[in-house]
Amino acid sequence: MAYKTREGNPLILGPVRVAGGINFSVFGPEFSKICLLLFAPGKDEPVILPFDCRINRHGDIWHLMVVGDLAGYRYAYKVYSAADNDNGRLALDPYARYLSGGEVWGQPHQWLGGIIADGFDWHGDRPLERPLADTIIYELHVRGFSRHKSAGVRQPGTYSGLVEKIPYLRELGITAIELLPVFEFDENDNSHFQPESGRRLKNFWGYSPLAFFAPKSAYAGVPGEVALEFKTMVRQM
Repeated sequence: MAYKTREGNPLILGPVRVAGGINFSVFGPEFSKICLLLFAPGKDEPVILPFDCRINRHGDIWHLMVVGDLAGYRYAYKVYSAADNDNGRLALDPYARYLSGGEVWGQPHQWLGGIIADGFDWHGDRPLERPLADTIIYELHVRGFSRHKSAGVRQPGTYSGLVEKIPYLRELGITAIELLPVFEFDENDNSHFQPESGRRLKNFWGYSPLAFFAPKSAYAGVPGEVALEFKTMVRQM
């Protein structure tokens, strides 16, 4: 399949839906060349779309618009610089709204950016405007809070599982929750081992983000629906 591209806009970083397609924009002052690797749904081999430095670069920003509806597509960048002798290396987009490949907790991950559908019905949701003096904050970990069988939720360790616990939190008198890191991270990056079993430990906490705008996929009850599930949790809370 041939893809049509246009110059794009340097002022909106990340993959952003615009009239007619998706605008890709990334900060890369050290890059001598950059290509967009675009994976169609169900495909393991990417289409390679090069950026033209005369057209698709303004200052330190590289930008390219791809025409068409790319919902469900995955992507990455191949970047070239003097630091890697211009051999090129794969790079994730730090402004990705979703990272695919990390949907199952503890499994080896093959990270790629993902294009998600826009639009969400917030049902007119507005801030509660409760004074801070009247606020009781409960800090919790999305996975840890509802994993124990005593939690009694249908989807333990997920954003949806937290929604199921709203009545419990209200019964305690809680008026706000503060979540430990919910952006995408690699739980397999822990180099320590459990001394008795020798089993490699996981990074449970997540203070080593891969993408600050992509919610943790392994906390979603439905693979690939993490953005929708996260927004639903926020609305229900």
